[in-house]
Amino acid sequence: MKRRQWLLQQHKSNADWAVLESVLHRDEVMELSTIERADDSGIYGKEYLPVGDIPFIDGWLRKNYGRKMLPIEVPECLRIAKFLQREYYFADKKQLPYQSSLKHFVKNVSGLKVFNSALYGGDMPGWNALPEGRYLVSGWLDIMSEFRVFVYHDRILAIQHYLGMPLVFPDPNRIREMVDRYKEDPGRPGAYAMDVAVSLDNDCALHTVIMEVHPFASCGLYGFCASEIPNMLEEGIRYYTGESNNEAQKQNIKEEEKVPC
Repeated sequence: MKRRQWLLQQHKSNADWAVLESVLHRDEVMELSTIERADDSGIYGKEYLPVGDIPFIDGWLRKNYGRKMLPIEVPECLRIAKFLQREYYFADKKQLPYQSSLKHFVKNVSGLKVFNSALYGGDMPGWNALPEGRYLVSGWLDIMSEFRVFVYHDRILAIQHYLGMPLVFPDPNRIREMVDRYKEDPGRPGAYAMDVAVSLDNDCALHTVIMEVHPFASCGLYGFCASEIPNMLEEGIRYYTGESNNEAQKQNIKEEEKVPC
């Protein structure tokens, strides 16, 4: 059995990093892997699996595969009214709703963590505040709470609260429905985090809505800890490299100017 070679970023300790180091150390003790630590991932080859922040993984990916990390956002198969409960579309910078009287959330999807308008409270930023690129445009939601759902091979492993009121719980049946419907997408990651929120509409009704999906690579754990984490980390990296056995997933990775879903 070939050992995995983990490349861990030299990282300031925090709760997430303590979990990752613990589960990967166990992987190493069981002789399933080796661990090397580094500040710069760009000098290491394809034989390694990087674990670190977005620039660390992105640098390794660009050097070895000539690709960059792109967001999934809400996968196309989940962009339906009962899951979204809001307007949702993609547009170029010049097509954004600058003159609209409605509140919107806009996010640059040309890369990860480029820009979003969360701090604008639903108002549209001015032209000069927005970087060039492709944007997600979403109707503004009155969000009560947010949770992260961790999924491995289509199985829900945990649901962790990370923002808002912790006792305003999402509907578990709606979450199961989202995960089950995502199975229709042959290009989905083998391991991913699905962010959901509980929103309040104008009639004071609560809805469980999908916010976005992340491959399991450089994403916050919010207390999640499971023995599957090493396998999930590898699945997350393989999603970005396109080395999965899934042909549809490989095709998504090749289309780098599009948002994969």
